[in-house]
Amino acid sequence: MNERSTAALERLGICLNYNAYGDSVEDLHCHPAELAELMMPFHDPVSFIEQTGTYAKLHACYEEDMAKARRAASRRGAAIIVLPNEPWARRAVGALTNELAQSRRDTALAILSPKASGGFTVSVRVPADGLVSAAEFCAEFETGGGRKSAGGINYLPEADLDRFVARFEARLGRL
Repeated sequence: MNERSTAALERLGICLNYNAYGDSVEDLHCHPAELAELMMPFHDPVSFIEQTGTYAKLHACYEEDMAKARRAASRRGAAIIVLPNEPWARRAVGALTNELAQSRRDTALAILSPKASGGFTVSVRVPADGLVSAAEFCAEFETGGGRKSAGGINYLPEADLDRFVARFEARLGRL
């Protein structure tokens, strides 16, 4: 496989993953079942990229959402970022968290994305050599868990936001 095909497959994977983020199917650009049906006839994913407009649509939407997310993150510059309650923010939260974690490897990071129904979804990243794991920190909250350097909380009630911020700053803010 050549370098161009490898890069195209990487971008397709990113776009497919991005399209899976949201509170509901209505938040997504393509319904997952419809997307799978569009992809099934292709034995080679590069052919899917080249022969349909679906990838181009997903990629354009991804770039637009990520531009908004990057602007929101740069205005705050803090280790805890609260995105607006918008479908684009719910779609972009995973990719934004990973991108920021790569650029801030020595800093703990939390991105909170408001849920349409209230409360937040939280993504947490900590340095690989940190004393507190993301999984350990997130497990302090009812729906939290994860791995050493990446964790999350599926539902953080708004009433727990101050407790989350205080614990984050106390346990991870000095990293």
